[in-house]
Amino acid sequence: MHLRRYCAPKEQRQIVRIAFAPFVFAIISLAEIYDYSIARYIDPISSFYEAICLCALFLLYVQFAAPTSSTFGEEMFDAVKAQQEAGTKGKGNWPQNTWIAIFQYPIIEVIAIIILETTEATDTYCASSLRPRYGHFWSMVIHSVGIVVAVLSIFRFYGRMKALMKARRGLAKLACFKVIVGLRFVQTVSTLIARVVISKFIDLTKCRNSGSSTSSLTKTS
Repeated sequence: MHLRRYCAPKEQRQIVRIAFAPFVFAIISLAEIYDYSIARYIDPISSFYEAICLCALFLLYVQFAAPTSSTFGEEMFDAVKAQQEAGTKGKGNWPQNTWIAIFQYPIIEVIAIIILETTEATDTYCASSLRPRYGHFWSMVIHSVGIVVAVLSIFRFYGRMKALMKARRGLAKLACFKVIVGLRFVQTVSTLIARVVISKFIDLTKCRNSGSSTSSLTKTS
């Protein structure tokens, strides 16, 4: 619909980026099912596109607050700040600080992906372990910090201009996007828990087998 009636490009290009998220996730999932050996290398692309969509959502909110701003800079930040509702807190140039807090997410995500891909290549990632000596722990921590900071900044931005965002259904757009991401997050966490439980079971079985073998050898001797 947005592509057929592309009459507000500044807003609609951000909506199109967000709307394409399920297609990107589906294509990556299909590729992972087709060839499981490449799954661990291409799955981070979904997380990176999630970061792109969160930035697109913020830019959509900015367009709602400052539709007449033609440049991305102090003029736009001032226009956004002028829309702040009375009684809401906001220290200094909070629109610019919000921009920094949200756009750090794609950069942080790239760093997390580099750690993941590097440690996978050197067999030091270990997705079933949460120990700091493995790359999985640090990749997960960096990713979690980046997304928490970005999402909290989005909610604070929304809270400073609720009336304007309600009129443009800003919360509904955020909720729809986060439901998609939330389902993917639940799938990721479930997979992680399953890996951890299975790996501990396998290790315990090995220990029991080795223990029984040792005891049998002792009795034989």
